Amino acid sequence: GATSDMAIRVEFFGDEIDRISEFEVVSGHAKRELTHAAVFPASHYIVSRDKMEKALEEISRTIKLENDLENLITAKTGSECVVVINEGKAQVIVNKNTLNDTVSTQIIDIIASQANIFSENITLIETK
Repeated sequence: GATSDMAIRVEFFGDEIDRISEFEVVSGHAKRELTHAAVFPASHYIVSRDKMEKALEEISRTIKLENDLENLITAKTGSECVVVINEGKAQVIVNKNTLNDTVSTQIIDIIASQANIFSENITLIETK
């Protein structure tokens, strides 16, 4: 793999890049500030067109399912949410003061029945 005594640090302010600097890996001391940096993958993967198309179809199905679940939950609870499904688990993020026993049960039932995800794999998150 790629190794070096130097590394690149990218500092953000919100979603904007604030500063790019080169620093020593061992000491952590910044050496110089950069105006730009090129970052390349440590390795390359080539995937067959068929495999790529199947992956894209799966991603599209997951995004549609997440959107459908968000619409069902919003209609049922009256509160907007975000649903993220990954590797047989679901996270549902809802607005502050949305969750109570009834709403939590409704959300879990919707996810379990529509996405075939076991309730122990469903996490409800309430924003602050």
